[in-house]
Amino acid sequence: MPVSTSSRGHEGPLSMPVVEDEVSRLGPHRTVVHIAWDGGTPPFAVEVVSGQGKKLAGQEGVQDWRVKLPFQRGVIPEGPARIVVTDGGGDRLGKLIQIIPVQSLPPRVEGDDLPPALHTVVAADQLIQTNRRQWRFEAYQDVAALADVYEPARLLRDCLETVPSCYQQ
Repeated sequence: MPVSTSSRGHEGPLSMPVVEDEVSRLGPHRTVVHIAWDGGTPPFAVEVVSGQGKKLAGQEGVQDWRVKLPFQRGVIPEGPARIVVTDGGGDRLGKLIQIIPVQSLPPRVEGDDLPPALHTVVAADQLIQTNRRQWRFEAYQDVAALADVYEPARLLRDCLETVPSCYQQ
């Protein structure tokens, strides 16, 4: 018998608000990828697959609605990649992202006079402001990495995971 997840606030079909299908961009310099989704029933299987069908990262048996996946060894190939989440009931959600050259990433705001964690949050916000649809997922990577230890990063991470996000209001 499936366990109800409605008390956790994750009821409904699978969705991935932090990724804009076919629009989101990610730099190839990442060694891990943070992915969040909503809906569905655990356990989840999550994977990132290159446009050539090569598995770049993945994990099965995920019990939460967020995961940090290490990329497999080697360079992340530029071009299309698909993030796929499959829930315990067999429902699937796939989102296409673009892995772009590092030199194509927008310049980050300078912040030599800011503490490093605050600079990361300010730079992520600035990146989102340049084009929310394209850069939300890239910015999400930075704040998700700090969210467990830095409250402003947690607040921005949580904002990016919701529909509508705080950037759409």
